[in-house]
Amino acid sequence: MFGFVAPDHAALAVKPFLEIRSRYERRTDRDFDEDVQDNRSHITDRVRIGVDLKYGEHLSGRLQYRYGHEWIWTPLKNHSKERSDVEEAYLSAKLDGGAMVKAGRQFVNKGAHLLVSTATFGNVAYSWEGVRFQKDGWDVFAGECAIDPAAEHANKWIAFAAKTWELGETMLLYHQREAPVRDVEVWTLDHRYLKSFGDLRVEAEAAVQTGHNQRKDLRAWAGRVKVCRDLKPQKATVYLDAYAASGGSNADKTFTFDMVAGSLHALFGQMDLQGWRNVEGLTLGVLFKPHPALDFCLEYHRFGLFDKADGWYGAGGGLNKGAHGAFLDPTGRSGRDVGQEFNLTGNYKLNKSTTLNFGVGLFQPGGFVKSFAPDSHTDQFWGYAGLTWKM
Repeated sequence: MFGFVAPDHAALAVKPFLEIRSRYERRTDRDFDEDVQDNRSHITDRVRIGVDLKYGEHLSGRLQYRYGHEWIWTPLKNHSKERSDVEEAYLSAKLDGGAMVKAGRQFVNKGAHLLVSTATFGNVAYSWEGVRFQKDGWDVFAGECAIDPAAEHANKWIAFAAKTWELGETMLLYHQREAPVRDVEVWTLDHRYLKSFGDLRVEAEAAVQTGHNQRKDLRAWAGRVKVCRDLKPQKATVYLDAYAASGGSNADKTFTFDMVAGSLHALFGQMDLQGWRNVEGLTLGVLFKPHPALDFCLEYHRFGLFDKADGWYGAGGGLNKGAHGAFLDPTGRSGRDVGQEFNLTGNYKLNKSTTLNFGVGLFQPGGFVKSFAPDSHTDQFWGYAGLTWKM
């Protein structure tokens, strides 16, 4: 049986924490059309405050509140928006036998964050109300989405059971969300494999899906292989990441992979223009740390459509859009070539409490994207700089 007994002398330990973050971002030519004035600048400010609780060796908990504010400047209008939530409010218990149970509102991440991720780059992160159980390689969770970064009112649920064994981690994931005609229901069978060969590391992940997306049955798949090599004298890591995800549909079925609640930032590229849906992609990157307080990441990405009659999906899972509407050509005449992206990001620790974050990105459109503005297509630029302070 599971159980625990707190010692008589146990006292409640309370540790407050505070995090303040401010970031400026600039994005130009969001729809790759120089004739459309859609440049955008914004400042995002976020404050997180809370307490960590601990009682004896077996009980702990967290209460965390977040307030976020955003100033936005565009050619059409200047405006601001704000949002505040209790992000975490949970109790965690360590049971006899090594089992862990966490109940309440909590952040949930799995694996490489491709299917289940907190997604903390923006002001608002995914949070779930549910129960999580972990023991002997098992990881089980069921809950309702309490905070959805993309919607004021979350109407989605997930449940998963994962087991880590000698060949990696196998997970069965169920996802449901409300939709106008019929709820979306998706079953995903996912396996993730990690293996090291000296300085070489291999990470592979594959997933298949079944279910329905409103009126159509869903049959989809996705895969990814990432190879990393450490260069110790240079204090760097180089990596190659190849990935694909199905897309397309017919009268009765959709084959477009469902990202469930995966990462909303830097999934494939820092500019968040590519998601794990209807894609064939390749990434080359290098991480290097020239100083203990400084690190850089340089990446090159090449993107294409898996099914040229389906659309181009962003990191949030929705179709990328411009002044013309969605980047979607059902005829397939626009081809598969989405384009290429270059990124440089970094972090510099100013002191024990304060970190400077910065980055730039350039996206050069391919034939598919150019076809939506054949006479006025242009590149998209993105950059940011921010400060994070933690108590």
